[in-house]
Amino acid sequence: MTNLITIVRREFRVFFSDSAMTSLYIGGPLLYGLLFGLSFSQGKLEELNIVVVDHDISSLSSRYTEMLDEHNSLDVSSTIYDNSSAEPLLLGSANAVVVIPSRFEGAVLSGKTPEVCVYLDGTNLLLTPYLSRAILTVSATLNAGIKINTIKRKGITEENALQRYEGIKINTFRLFNTSSNYSYFILPSYFSIILQSVVMIVVAMSFAREYEKGKLPSIPEGTSLYAMGIGKLLPHWVISLFAIGTFFIYSVAFKLPHLGNLWGIFLITLIFILSSSLLGMCAGILIKSQLKTLQLLVMVSMPTYISSGFSWPLDHFGLFAKLYAYTLPFMSFVNALRQLIVEQGSIKEIADLLCIQLVQLLCYSIIGVVLLSVLMRRKLKVKYTR
Repeated sequence: MTNLITIVRREFRVFFSDSAMTSLYIGGPLLYGLLFGLSFSQGKLEELNIVVVDHDISSLSSRYTEMLDEHNSLDVSSTIYDNSSAEPLLLGSANAVVVIPSRFEGAVLSGKTPEVCVYLDGTNLLLTPYLSRAILTVSATLNAGIKINTIKRKGITEENALQRYEGIKINTFRLFNTSSNYSYFILPSYFSIILQSVVMIVVAMSFAREYEKGKLPSIPEGTSLYAMGIGKLLPHWVISLFAIGTFFIYSVAFKLPHLGNLWGIFLITLIFILSSSLLGMCAGILIKSQLKTLQLLVMVSMPTYISSGFSWPLDHFGLFAKLYAYTLPFMSFVNALRQLIVEQGSIKEIADLLCIQLVQLLCYSIIGVVLLSVLMRRKLKVKYTR
């Protein structure tokens, strides 16, 4: 017990004396959390620039243009009345181009169906759904008004006109993220990738430092394998609470999603931190160099978001990508966190992901114990040599 306390104190001294570790653990969450809040506090895209090319120049085409501009997601930056091509306009500041054909109003009044062409900038997949949905909503509203007025001119009441216009009435309900707020979607992955990277890298640097700085002989005599491991990891588990608290404060300050099942979030976060720290410990013991360890873990962490199944369904990945996702703790944690925060789920609903977390933790622990025994033998060898 005495040796455990000694190693814990020693690790705290090492941590606060190393500027790289403190800047990563403390500066990282503060900076990235603030950056996230300032970037995604609005959460929804509004006033997206579009250009209208009006070949009709009629009262109906003007009304259509006004309706597009009145939609909160759209901003008609300019209206062009010549035969401009859409592609050059999209290369500028326009995110979409709406082309109203000639004889637009005449075709509508004669009962024909004119074709309005919409050109979307497909380079940004995030903008496209917002633009498409907003333009279709405005167009459907205008189309419904025209059709209903045509039916009403035949002497039919507005109520009956509505019933005749709607052959099929479709009710769509968007659950969980009802406002399509992007910050609600991205928050779990952003928090997870930062927490995993910070914990893994700092713990790995701490263990690699024992080799680089020749500090192995300073470990107290008679220190057990478990006292060594827990003593060096415990300070990082405690300090990681600062990162979690920082993100919680930012989530309140920037009005991000309200936390759901707190006990569930606490449980999966605890397992995630334990797993990430054990992975960092294994990397630090194996690589034995702070710089090389940092390079390796950065390279390993970069693809974790892509292979996690958070944005692109995991079922559609190849075998290698799935194996990679199950190797690291990010996949199970980020998907469980999304269910608990965004979907307001319960422990029962994330039971499969929780089992994956526990299996990963067990595997990391076994590997960590084996490598720790190598580290302790290295300590004895160094001391004997000296």
